[in-house]
Amino acid sequence: MSKEKNCIVGGIMLKGLPNEHGEVVIGYYTFPQYQGKGYMTETVRVMKDWLLRQSNVKYVMADTNKNNIASHRVLQKAGATLYSESEELYFWRFE
Repeated sequence: MSKEKNCIVGGIMLKGLPNEHGEVVIGYYTFPQYQGKGYMTETVRVMKDWLLRQSNVKYVMADTNKNNIASHRVLQKAGATLYSESEELYFWRFE
């Protein structure tokens, strides 16, 4: 949410509860007119910090399409590390 404009700029969600390994997956999106302004980097950082303080969470995970460079930058700036990939996706992790 942009405090200056009092509007929603995107969203963030948990893709389920933490699994037996303490892994929880997040997803997020930013509306095009608000991309590149740091809103989602800040949001992801706050969400992962909160999640990692929960007793049942050891890792916060995210996946991105390989061609989604903006999303890669969000995760890198928020402190995620790339740990795996498939044919179409990169898999990221915060510890």
